[in-house]
Formats: sequence, structure tokens, C-alpha cells
Amino acid sequence: MQGLGKFGFYEIFKNFYGGILGEEYAYTYRTLLYLFASASAEFFADIALAPWEATKVRIQTQDNWASTLRQGLPKLYGRKSFLFHLFIFIFFLYSRRRIMGVS
Repeated sequence: MQGLGKFGFYEIFKNFYGGILGEEYAYTYRTLLYLFASASAEFFADIALAPWEATKVRIQTQDNWASTLRQGLPKLYGRKSFLFHLFIFIFFLYSRRRIMGVS
């Protein structure tokens, strides 16, 4: 899911930022264009991955919470504070990555 989001969003953001810059500037500053497109794609792909990762971590760390992803996702989505826990998990997802992880 993250790979599909990252590569799909990369192409979308590359075209989007290239359209903003114009053809000449997009070619001249293509390295920066690719870097910003990659960083933007990674950000949105991580948001798409966060519920799956949060469910995986809960299954691994909390006994009797759920034994499969099929049991865990409805429990995670059923919580009243789902968005709060989702954004907290996104913070932890980013905190364990290296700063130069944009590729």
C-alpha cells in the first residue's frame, strides 16, 4: 500500500509541481522538483499506511487485542479517538525514520 501510494503520488506531484514551475524552470530545477515530489508522495503514502501499521503494532504488543488484521482494523476504526491515535502513530512512524529517507 505504501509503495503504491509513494510511486503513484510521486508521478502526480511531479506533474503538479512541473505545471506550477513551467516547462523551462521544471527542466532547469528538475532535481529539486523530483525531491519535492518524492517528499510529498512519501508524506501522503505514510498517512495511508498509518492505520495498517498501528493495527500491526497493537497485534504484536497487546495480548488478546486481536489475532489478525481482519479483527484488528474494525477495532481500531471503532474507537472514539481514532484520529487522535492515528496522528500520534504518524508521529512515531516519522520519528523512527532517518532524516535523509527521501528517495
